[in-house]
Amino acid sequence: MSSKEKTSVADSVQLESLILQSLEICRNNPQKGIELADEVLSSDAIDELNVARARICKGACQVWLGDYESALKNLLEPLDLLEKSDDSKYEAHALYHIFCAFYFLADYDNALKYAYEMLGKAEKNQSILEQANALNGIGSVYYASGQNEKAVETLTKGLAFAEKLSNQHLLGRISDGLGTAYFNLKNLEKSIEYKQKSLDAARAIGSKNVESYGLDGLAKIYLAANDFKKAEKLLNECLAIREELNFKFGIADTNLQLGNLSLQLNDDKQALNYLTKALDIATESNSKEVIYKTHEAFSKLYEKEKNQEKFIEHFKKFYSIKEEFFSEKNKQKLKSAEMQFSISQMEKEKALLSEKNKQLELLSDDLVVLSHLGKKIISQLTIEGINTTVYKIINNMMDAPGFGIGVLDDDKTKLIFPGYIEKGVVLSSSGYDLNDNDRLAPVC
Repeated sequence: MSSKEKTSVADSVQLESLILQSLEICRNNPQKGIELADEVLSSDAIDELNVARARICKGACQVWLGDYESALKNLLEPLDLLEKSDDSKYEAHALYHIFCAFYFLADYDNALKYAYEMLGKAEKNQSILEQANALNGIGSVYYASGQNEKAVETLTKGLAFAEKLSNQHLLGRISDGLGTAYFNLKNLEKSIEYKQKSLDAARAIGSKNVESYGLDGLAKIYLAANDFKKAEKLLNECLAIREELNFKFGIADTNLQLGNLSLQLNDDKQALNYLTKALDIATESNSKEVIYKTHEAFSKLYEKEKNQEKFIEHFKKFYSIKEEFFSEKNKQKLKSAEMQFSISQMEKEKALLSEKNKQLELLSDDLVVLSHLGKKIISQLTIEGINTTVYKIINNMMDAPGFGIGVLDDDKTKLIFPGYIEKGVVLSSSGYDLNDNDRLAPVC
């Protein structure tokens, strides 16, 4: 192997390593994942397939940062190439994060569409892991859209796959979904059972982020059961983990929940403290959902204290920022729909061009066949025979009294017309002396 080839192989291995690193940290450290993907994309040694893989990783990271428009662009555009390259691993990764983007946008029709596409490919590839992921996605859409019985049925199937694989990470996520579905069905006992399973699985693998969601979910259940002391304890545990992770959205959201709980417990001073922290952190991280919900909580606090000026101030902000939040979400949905349509049109155009190319190839093949056939016929015919055939064809098209093909003699001094046909009669001999200056110049 030459030194140039060795360098090329080393570059390829390095790029693939960066892509895998980006893939592994897309959820826990998305900003770093984007940096790794960009490093791959800026390389001169990158090939088309690794461009597609790097874009998928970048798009996945953008999903977890909430940049859904950019995420969908990077996830949807390379899909066709991955499918043609039979790259099932990165195709599954792309489909899962496309599902996530639409799910977070509350575009449940598209989320369900891509979750089922993921399931179909997983079944085709006989991948239990991918089937479990897909079923988790489908179940999540069902409980988010109020179809909780379907959610329980679907997630139970997914849980069986996760248990078969002994995949604690997947067990944690699916158990959390089952806990949510049972909570929506008012079955608090089952809800606590599965939320606790989710929490245990997260702790078993040391996943702090999933653990924080498990604590958050359990706290919501105890709030619904009016066990405020237990709920407060769980929320404080959740807050400690999220502060350790520096998970800004989570910190703001948990402070908001603690603020609302303090309001219920008539501890207005503590409520003010939590809500102020929630608003500051949410504003810093531009978490508009938490911002508008915090202004709503502030308006309730000041209404309770009969502070009309502050009540009006926060209620107006609650209303306007909530409108802004949902308006932005709808715009993102519209852009994603436009993007899907654009990609669909491109795919159709590519398919049409491919079909035209096939037709041109067939036509070209036909012309080659005809050319060979023509040469073969000509090689087997005498000039006299050709004259007869052509004379008949031309006279069927137009009036042509005479026809012949001129051939130079061996000395190249005469133009001979063997078998020249004149008014249907084949002449025995016909020709011109090229040195005859008295002959007519044009001969047709």
